[in-house]
Amino acid sequence: MHEKGLTLVHVLGAATPGSGLSPAPDPLSSTELATWREGEGRRVLAGACRIVHESLPDDQRGRIARRLIWGAPASVLIEWSSRADLVVLGRRSQETFRTALLGSTGAAVSRHAHCPVAVIGDDEPAALARRTTILVGVDGSPASEWATAFAFAEASRRHLQLVALHACTDAEAAELPSMEESCARAFGARLLAERLAGSKTDHPEVVVQPLVADGDPAGQLIAHSAFAQLTVVGRRGRGGFHRMLLGSVSGAVLQAARSPVVVTPQPRRG
Repeated sequence: MHEKGLTLVHVLGAATPGSGLSPAPDPLSSTELATWREGEGRRVLAGACRIVHESLPDDQRGRIARRLIWGAPASVLIEWSSRADLVVLGRRSQETFRTALLGSTGAAVSRHAHCPVAVIGDDEPAALARRTTILVGVDGSPASEWATAFAFAEASRRHLQLVALHACTDAEAAELPSMEESCARAFGARLLAERLAGSKTDHPEVVVQPLVADGDPAGQLIAHSAFAQLTVVGRRGRGGFHRMLLGSVSGAVLQAARSPVVVTPQPRRG
């Protein structure tokens, strides 16, 4: 847990299918139903705590807190994110429709959280552990700068190599219409060198693989995520409107990546 505490949060909002709760006995008064739901919520938290205990050394097991909260799940998690270093959410199995993989709560938290949000699918942990890289998308935006810093720190902590990917997009071609393909790739390589320089100085131990690709950034990140332990993207990149707090690239990667994904928020303005 990176020498930090862990808080397991279960929010009792409107009952939804697939929430992990057993079917409620019928009939129950409103008071009895609330009591029953709280009991079921404690059961869910106890199960999650057992899973965490099994993965931690003995000296860290006492640093786990459990919180059972009534409210709207997205609103509660967004509020708690203001005092967290990382929010971790699950993603539904890919047996469901792709457009519904993340769910409304996960999408809202990813859009509005005050800290980075990690979205974990049902990837086999042993298979992920065999992968040797972390992938980060770099487009030169302020959002990708924070993503880059986060990715370097994780690569250093995990002793993994870092793949920094920049995709040459149609938007860049429109900005520089006279550029040939080879020039566009050279521009991408130069952008990567400039944007990675500061983090490489801070983390000289991290081996970096700059990668310039052609085409759709989301598609490139999704394809390369199949080889990464973790994929890191900024919340909103160069092409996004300010009101769209979760950009099209980060949103697509969250839904379809073949690894866990971390979305980093916009840098706070002083």
